[in-house]
Amino acid sequence: MDNVIIKIHDSGKAKPDQIVTIPLSKINIGKQLLPEKAKTILGREGIDIIELSELASKKISKGSLIEIEIGKEKIVISVDSE
Repeated sequence: MDNVIIKIHDSGKAKPDQIVTIPLSKINIGKQLLPEKAKTILGREGIDIIELSELASKKISKGSLIEIEIGKEKIVISVDSE
């Protein structure tokens, strides 16, 4: 099963402060259950994870989809299998 993995790094740390893993097939439900910090950061950057649901019907390569660095904050969104 493929998962969307959202990693949020604060203050330039190598280890993420928050990791959110959502099964790609459950992305519509997962969006409603996102922690507030993740929702806020994704919303601020204009990222709507519901659009990732389109990936569920397509064969995509695994790995990072996008990495965003803002100051000392870093967001990594990737797709990976269990």
